[in-house]
Amino acid sequence: MQVREPPKPTAQPARMTCSQEFALASKSADCFRRLTRQRDLRRGSAPSLAGLSLRVLQALGAGREDVAPMSDSLEITIASPEHLELLTGLAAGFRDQLGRSSPTSAELATSIRSLIENGDAEFLVAVAQDDAGLGFAQLRFRYSIWLSACEACLEDLFVVPSHRHRGLGTSLVERALERAGERGCASVVVDTNEQNIPATRLYSQLGFSCSSNRWDVGRQLWFRRKIG
Repeated sequence: MQVREPPKPTAQPARMTCSQEFALASKSADCFRRLTRQRDLRRGSAPSLAGLSLRVLQALGAGREDVAPMSDSLEITIASPEHLELLTGLAAGFRDQLGRSSPTSAELATSIRSLIENGDAEFLVAVAQDDAGLGFAQLRFRYSIWLSACEACLEDLFVVPSHRHRGLGTSLVERALERAGERGCASVVVDTNEQNIPATRLYSQLGFSCSSNRWDVGRQLWFRRKIG
């Protein structure tokens, strides 16, 4: 009598852990940003997140439900000398949030006035209907020999505490990207600490990336050394 052996069980693929799944989604999200960022800068718009999976959206920091809608009764405008006092107050609030005692308000006013007048920088200021300052973004401009075009640096981004989690920071960055395009910039750069989770989430959501096309692995690093 022929004895038939029972069939061997088919090996099942190992299920990814949540951390592995999130890491894969983050890699996919980074790929998405790298592929779309150059295209969308040429178009002068931020990349769309439409069609991405929920896991990728979570890796990008999108899809949050704890964001209150932003009021329509505000305006984001390019600051002029008449906004000096308002901008100085906002910059002083930013300074205080950072736990710094300097520069003084007078020094901030002098610096802001100089930057507005020389044209190498622009401030985008969010103003409420009652003329109260709600936030600002500072753009610095420089010409790059590697881009054969101008490059913008988003040097500052600040929203007053009472108007955070309403999309105002996103609107300021989006307007900064538009303004950089209007000035003929080929790219926009920004630096922040990796522990600043709200900032890294925001910038990733809007298409910024800390990777480089030259290197397969590793993040771009930003260094600073004080003089004197």
